[in-house]
Amino acid sequence: MTFPTMIWSQKRPAWLEAILELAKPILPAVVNTVLLAAKSGATMYQAMSIIIGCFIQMWICVCPKLSVVANLLQEALDPGVNPLGGSVLLQIVITALYSKLLEMQIESDINTVTTIAEGVCSIDEDDKHTEEIAELLKQADLHLESCKHFNFEFFTKIEEGYQMREVLHRSESPYRQQMNRLRQRKIKESSRPLQVLKDVLTIF
Repeated sequence: MTFPTMIWSQKRPAWLEAILELAKPILPAVVNTVLLAAKSGATMYQAMSIIIGCFIQMWICVCPKLSVVANLLQEALDPGVNPLGGSVLLQIVITALYSKLLEMQIESDINTVTTIAEGVCSIDEDDKHTEEIAELLKQADLHLESCKHFNFEFFTKIEEGYQMREVLHRSESPYRQQMNRLRQRKIKESSRPLQVLKDVLTIF
């Protein structure tokens, strides 16, 4: 499947907007922290490190559904589609952060906010934050595994559901083929992508 990779573009498919909602609860804290740091004289490099650090520290507050959906999207990407840092999950959270920063232009110094917003679009540039990004993705994986341990049924419903396959345009990754072989549940087909995604995200 194709995946929107232009972080700065505010024209997004409805299904992506629905996914971005999952990242929003921690964004105010991340934005406030980095803006305070910028006002105190933090460099752009330091600001990007602070952003990633905030995501790492606060990831336990992120709904695990975000990682589940991001992983499925990652497996379904068409060749040649390159999300930020090679990670759909990173692309999603940074896209959501960018939109939040744009909202803050009204309340904060527009030049500072704009500079930070432009910076996050290339947060993986020149491998400056490679180790920190890897740590964030590791934290996301650990959080997901921890949640799976306590609520395995919820995750199997998402992974095996025909509805998610519809959203991902029936991409046949090896992982999903395995899930199909292991589980033979039938879920009523729907042709409305946004409603399908909402159905998937509300399974609990």
